[in-house]
Amino acid sequence: MADRISFTQPLTIVLLTMWWTSIPIGADIAIDEVLADPPAGAAGDANRDGVRTSYQDEFIELFNAGPDTVSLAGWRLGDDDGALHTLFVFADSVRLAPQSRLLLFGGGAPTGFAVPVFVDDGRIGNGLSNSGDRITLLDAAGDTVDSIALAKWPKDQSLVRTPTSSDSLVPHTTVSPTGEPFSPGRAISTTAIDSASATPEPQPPNETIAPPETPEPQPPNETITPRPEPDWPILITEVLADPPSGAAGDANQDGTRSTYEDEFVEFHNTSADTIPLAGWLLGDDDVETSAYFRFPENAFLPPKGFAVVFGGGAPTGFTAPVFTDNGRIGNGLTNTGDRLLLLNAAADTVLDFTFTSRTKLGASIVRSKTHYIPHNQLPGRDLFSPGQTRKKYDRFSILAPDLVEGTIANLTLIGHNSTGADSLATPDLQWISTDPRIALIRPGSSIRGLRPGHTYLQCWQGSLLLAQLEIEVRSFEPPNTSPIIISQPDTLAFTGGWYRYSVRATDPEHHTLVFTFVQAPDWLDLDGLSGLIQGRTPLTSGVFEIAFEAADGRGGLSAQRYNLHLVPRPKVRIDEVLSDPPPGAPGDANQDGHRHTYEDEFVELYNADQIPIDLGGISLSDGDGSPFTFPRSTILAPGGRAVVFGGGNPRGSLFFSAGGRIGDGLGNRRDEIVLIGASGLDTLDRFAYDLDRDPNQSLVDDGHTMHAAWPGRDPSSPGLPRPLLQTLRPSHRRLNLVQGQHRRLHLLGRYSDGKESPAATDAIWTSSDSRVASISQDGTLIAINPGTCQFSIHLDHFAIAPCSVQVRAPLATSIRFAPAWDETTLSSTRRHPFIVRSKHSTKQSYYWSLNGHRLPVMAPQYLHLPSAFRTDTIHIEIRRGFERIARQWILHPPAAKPRAATHNRPLKIWPNPFNPTTKVQFYQSRRGHVQIVIYDLKGQRVQVLADASFNAGSHQISWNGSDQRGHLAATGIYFVRLTTHSTQTHAKLLLLR
Repeated sequence: MADRISFTQPLTIVLLTMWWTSIPIGADIAIDEVLADPPAGAAGDANRDGVRTSYQDEFIELFNAGPDTVSLAGWRLGDDDGALHTLFVFADSVRLAPQSRLLLFGGGAPTGFAVPVFVDDGRIGNGLSNSGDRITLLDAAGDTVDSIALAKWPKDQSLVRTPTSSDSLVPHTTVSPTGEPFSPGRAISTTAIDSASATPEPQPPNETIAPPETPEPQPPNETITPRPEPDWPILITEVLADPPSGAAGDANQDGTRSTYEDEFVEFHNTSADTIPLAGWLLGDDDVETSAYFRFPENAFLPPKGFAVVFGGGAPTGFTAPVFTDNGRIGNGLTNTGDRLLLLNAAADTVLDFTFTSRTKLGASIVRSKTHYIPHNQLPGRDLFSPGQTRKKYDRFSILAPDLVEGTIANLTLIGHNSTGADSLATPDLQWISTDPRIALIRPGSSIRGLRPGHTYLQCWQGSLLLAQLEIEVRSFEPPNTSPIIISQPDTLAFTGGWYRYSVRATDPEHHTLVFTFVQAPDWLDLDGLSGLIQGRTPLTSGVFEIAFEAADGRGGLSAQRYNLHLVPRPKVRIDEVLSDPPPGAPGDANQDGHRHTYEDEFVELYNADQIPIDLGGISLSDGDGSPFTFPRSTILAPGGRAVVFGGGNPRGSLFFSAGGRIGDGLGNRRDEIVLIGASGLDTLDRFAYDLDRDPNQSLVDDGHTMHAAWPGRDPSSPGLPRPLLQTLRPSHRRLNLVQGQHRRLHLLGRYSDGKESPAATDAIWTSSDSRVASISQDGTLIAINPGTCQFSIHLDHFAIAPCSVQVRAPLATSIRFAPAWDETTLSSTRRHPFIVRSKHSTKQSYYWSLNGHRLPVMAPQYLHLPSAFRTDTIHIEIRRGFERIARQWILHPPAAKPRAATHNRPLKIWPNPFNPTTKVQFYQSRRGHVQIVIYDLKGQRVQVLADASFNAGSHQISWNGSDQRGHLAATGIYFVRLTTHSTQTHAKLLLLR
């Protein structure tokens, strides 16, 4: 702090500048014009009330230069010669709009103004002094918004800012284009307004009216001469607004640290004369002057000396004059900044000092040349120094540490001044060792010796080098044991990948080890402190010799040498992934007897190389959950496959279980699976998929193909190559159909595993004669008319032989009986030949029965020889392929009266169950209408077999299992309802597909 005395004269000039210059604090409201000396006569009637008065025509004009309306509720305006309660206070409703003005007159009845006008109680404050005064605008919190001070006001005119809201204050007549002495309520460049005719415009109740736009004022021709230097050569040289915590904050040395009592303000007398302070006042701008500290009658400031004012307490041990306030300086100094006022006994301002500081600075601010800095900032030492000059240092040095390799020493900076030297431990010091291999800086301002040698020790503060010292690390004298390398390298790596070997070594004396290469390829790097060897491998294979040393800095040395073999990356790939096992038995991929969502998921690997691959240490992961790592010595032969299931008990030499899930379980529709090499550095393969629906089968071809999609077959094939389609053929080379019969067509595919299975394809079937047979869109063949045709199959990449189709008429339509089958009343006393006539009699089988007993006749003819006078029943069943038709004749004795045939079961169905056709047999006692209808279990009508008139006798109708639209009915139970003129009966039948 000694330098603050030698710069007294420049600081005095700074304080004088502060005395007369306007000090805007933070708001956009400014004191824009002040009339302290109204001209004599009518020209001085500034308030336009017809009377010129010395105090009532004084005025202050405020201007809002900001973009927002400002509330002036509770703001104060006046001079500094009285207490706060003597200042004019604005009402709560007062607001000042952007770019608007308002006026405060000392008194009178102002008229003819277009801006808001207010009047004081006859004077502004105690009246503005022509010889000089300070005018202050305070906000509602008591903080200074604007202040203007001048040693002498301009005579017979106002003082005005130009340009508006700037810091330049000039006499009004020097910048007015008309030479007028003042311009209350308008910009200075506005032309004069006839006060007699001017009338105020209506105003909103809570907001002022903005003045009209005016041209920019011209620069002034002259400035006000600053006030002469004050008579009091006093400086505020130190302020403590934030005492440190604990005992360090006891600035007044009374044994107790207090937030407000230990605050202080230090004054310095820059002159060679004693300055009496009796009756002087000190305080901040947040309280009225009545609450300021008043210096006692015997108070003085010694020549070139200091005086200190504490907030309170009982200061002890000070040589400079010390004073105490009543517990606080003002209302207590604000840590982040405040404004201090020093008034002499005449209430004139001697010092107006505003300061700012960082929150929780924990030290005072002290004057250094022309500005203030924290007290503890180098080259200082203590947190504060009330009543004395702050100690400074003219040079620094470093206390040389005694370092032996492996030992630690503290670092100390020495500050030298004219009175001696001090040890400094400032937290913002930075220490550097220029060779960290010799000595290493540690946290807490300490240094560790690593190996014998010399290095430079530097101490910095920010970008300032304070001191530098060359130090020596001496070797440790006792015998030293060499370090031991305990790790073994991985001697195999893949080309075009990464190699990493983290060397682990120990030293019996726990010395810090340094690793260096002895021999290595240029694509490898070695970290000397951690021992990490790593680098990207080249694309070509080969053998590289690597050697390195581990040194403990005491002469102990260990080395390791090995050959690194670079081999081509193994051609192992992820060949199949099942992320969504299908429901039921097909989803039991691991074949443990039950289907499980996660356990039956699997990933299949395939060795596409010509040599075996060791999967030991290779891991499989989906990026989430725990990866699966293959056991050591898991050898995958060329063309071999290994499968990792999510869990279960898979059976197979190369089937593995991941313990419940692969990762966190494979996503059904999207996921990414990676195969990582044993070193953890190389990605051997990646399998990613993104689907728009659940697949219900495995994925192949890098996730682009579904396993069962043509030409695939099964939903998955873990451990086996996916069966691929080799040939296709129709399920029937030749079809023999009955007119009206339906047959579903499909293709059979022979696959690479030798099996043949139906293949779902988008083949195009074409009939050579659609009049004989046609095929619907769902692949169903429909026999239309008797005849022969061919069906061709069109499919990309496959040549398929056509199939032939022969359609024949139904059996019932190609057979004739003699006698006619409905003639049931015949004589049994003579021979009767029974003949079946057909165009293809050799392709049919005949089964004759007499009175329910099978006859050995297999021919289409039968001669009946009656044995007695009785009724005989002749029955025949004719079969051709799946078609069957039955008829019977009844022979009555001539003496017996013919009677109607009795039928215990009027409705018979055979075969039942059936596939694909069955026959419905019924009996009519006389000619009449018959209706036969098929219903399903829901009661819905499926097919109408008969709805017409039938002759008397037995009848038979076939049903081919189709509904009314020609579609094949599904497997299930159906009901047949028979309705005749005399009865209605039902029967049940079962269709099996």
